[in-house]
Amino acid sequence: MKEVFEMCGVEETDRLVAERMAMVGMWCVQFRPEMRPLMSVVANMLEGVVEIINPPYPFKHIATDEFITVHLEASKGIAVP
Repeated sequence: MKEVFEMCGVEETDRLVAERMAMVGMWCVQFRPEMRPLMSVVANMLEGVVEIINPPYPFKHIATDEFITVHLEASKGIAVP
């Protein structure tokens, strides 16, 4: 993540805040809605009230063969059940 922050011009003094924001963002984009935190929890995460654990990979569903096949067929105009 350090490289991403450098490319984006995030100063060293702001890295902890940027990392916290990125981690919260990863929780908020989970594919399954039930995995996303409530807004009250998001606020507590951003304020540092609660510890932020590493979120699961949010786009795991994209890596499945079934997802890839369905989207390839759909892009070719093939009806997908």
